[in-house]
Amino acid sequence: MNDQALQTFRTLVNEDAGVREKFFEAYRSGPAALAAMASQHGFQASEEQVLAAMKTVGADGELTDTELELVSGSMEKFATADADTTQYREG
Repeated sequence: MNDQALQTFRTLVNEDAGVREKFFEAYRSGPAALAAMASQHGFQASEEQVLAAMKTVGADGELTDTELELVSGSMEKFATADADTTQYREG
């Protein structure tokens, strides 16, 4: 997923409550589920691209309302001791 597609996807998730709910469900399941969810909405992304995109969210100093909700504690992503494994939980 290129930068423009990522921005378009972010906008879609932020503006459409139904898509946002699917995004939260996928987020809780991990990067593979996020890639599948994006694909259902016409955005092609691999699991690796999803992980890379997650690292860039907010790098421009801007967070969408959805991203703010994710980082505000309503949902929490935490890394385990295994650097290649990320677990997701609802906070």
